Amino acid sequence: MRSVLAQLLALHAPADDMGRIVTYHSVMDALRVGPGAYGSVDVAPEAQAVGERIRDEEAAGLWRSLAGVPVVGELIGRSESPEEAEEACRRELERHARREARKSGVSLEAPAGSAWESVQIARNVHRPTARRYIDGIVEGFIELHGDRAFADDGAILAGIGWISGHPVTIIAQEKGVNLADRVARNFGCPQPEGYRKSLRLMREAEKFGRPILCLVDTQGAFCGTEAEERGQGNAIADNLVAMAGLRVPVVSVLLGEGGSGGALALAVGNRVAMQEHAVYSVLSPEGFASILWKDRTRAPEAAEAMQMDAASVLAGGIIDAVISEGEGPAHENPEAAIAAVRDYVREAYKELADLTPDELVAQRQERFAKF
Repeated sequence: MRSVLAQLLALHAPADDMGRIVTYHSVMDALRVGPGAYGSVDVAPEAQAVGERIRDEEAAGLWRSLAGVPVVGELIGRSESPEEAEEACRRELERHARREARKSGVSLEAPAGSAWESVQIARNVHRPTARRYIDGIVEGFIELHGDRAFADDGAILAGIGWISGHPVTIIAQEKGVNLADRVARNFGCPQPEGYRKSLRLMREAEKFGRPILCLVDTQGAFCGTEAEERGQGNAIADNLVAMAGLRVPVVSVLLGEGGSGGALALAVGNRVAMQEHAVYSVLSPEGFASILWKDRTRAPEAAEAMQMDAASVLAGGIIDAVISEGEGPAHENPEAAIAAVRDYVREAYKELADLTPDELVAQRQERFAKF
């Protein structure tokens, strides 16, 4: 903008050659229509020099400003190894999480073994995401894209692969591994097209007789205006109805957060399990506290009241098993946590392999009818 203003000033400044003076409207027409069009004008050499000098000064000032930004400043002027770049992304992701926590005003302190502790662990930015589990469980994974109606949704990572030598369809909610990836994947909050992509692959799996593995990790479906305009509620409802009648085995595992209908849309399975520090609820503790007490800072109290930790959910009969994460949370020993999920999935498919399609549907519907 400053360079454009400089050009305008130079064009209107007194000059020996009066032929170089143009009107304001001519300049505006040139800017609006573009160079080479009828009515455009050439910028005087003096104006070009002024504009280039200001542009160079602005560029130098921009780099000086960026050098003061923690992450960008570390990257300017030197190359990084992949490990260093990954660590820088992890640090930025941690800073983002801390900023969001400060803005919420909710305490992150949690008593050991409490539901609020499980919430904090499930939200830990270093916790392995669905992609890491797919790499450790599935062989030859091939990702498939799009809902064939509107667009692809990065929050849903789906495709086909092999588990123990058998073809399987995998549908997962992926939060992303760094801040840029999380933004691209909408922080794991699916849009309607994500659920329609899921439904498309479920129908495909049913057609070819492939079992389905769903990996759930979302704070909830995206609730923006544009998502509602494209039928978010209908998309989730269609998934629920379709999953209830699928004639192939369906196994769902909650890896981290399991929020509301956005999670349930991938959790109508013959076997449903949670990792040890995963959570499952109708809404977030902050939302619960805001609605019930008009005070989101009471989220830790809400988490206990909602009984959203894995042990409580198992006691309520909502899930079939709690999968151990090993000696510590999954982000501290990811390989052990992934191996435990892999063993559970393999065993679950063995148990379901002898059921006929009609028995699979009847078992799934009976399981959820009691609620």
